Amino acid sequence: MCKLIEVSGTPDAGKTTTIDMVKSYLISRNFPVIVIGEAGGKTLPSKNSRKSLLFNIWVGTSAAESILSTKEKCKNNEIIIVDRGLIDYQFWVYYYLKKEKCSKLEAEEALNLDIFTETRICCLICLLV
Repeated sequence: MCKLIEVSGTPDAGKTTTIDMVKSYLISRNFPVIVIGEAGGKTLPSKNSRKSLLFNIWVGTSAAESILSTKEKCKNNEIIIVDRGLIDYQFWVYYYLKKEKCSKLEAEEALNLDIFTETRICCLICLLV
């Protein structure tokens, strides 16, 4: 069974640096490690389009899809490190709701997408940066 570490934080908080350090440490201790980049490693859109609920939904669903597909392939108790996963996704949905950048209904719909319910069972460890 694989284990999941999610690294979450605001832009430029040091998530990638933290991921690199944790990965190096785990590999030096002979743990098999898989890293899933932000948005499941997909190419991110321009910075101008990143400040919206729709962007956050895209990042979250991409990460969830990558977590599920990687989990299915785990054979050697790999540790999966995720850059911006489910906890990060939930934070940003609540942030947009609080800042009135989305309605309560939009936030509820975003938080209740089937892929997030299915993926939540994978989360074992969360590192907050």
